[in-house]
Amino acid sequence: MEATLFDRYGAPKAYIDEETNFIYLWHGKVIAYIDDEKVYGWKEGIHLGWFIDGILYDFKGTRVGFISNKCPVTPHSEPSKPTKLTAYPKAAHNLPFSRVSLSEITSNKHLEEFFSLDTISF
Repeated sequence: MEATLFDRYGAPKAYIDEETNFIYLWHGKVIAYIDDEKVYGWKEGIHLGWFIDGILYDFKGTRVGFISNKCPVTPHSEPSKPTKLTAYPKAAHNLPFSRVSLSEITSNKHLEEFFSLDTISF
């Protein structure tokens, strides 16, 4: 089973393979994974945020992605998904941030920008 992740505008941008907890961008590239509510980047294993109750939060606690029934706007229809691309092995994750207070505020950050933080060194 798969759960679509919508951005703040209701556009489908990514999806979660609920069997593996891997997150794929819409074109089929694996970009992140979920481990015990924590979201880690696939490439570097950087802790990106949390996925809690159908909402994706960044490390500031603001909302950056949503499953359909949690989306703050009416979700757009989903185009068909291409085949998942073969992935290189995922990175071991780094130490996670302490969980912050979660906010009802929706981030100005685009969902793709959230996932791109995995390439930034801290």
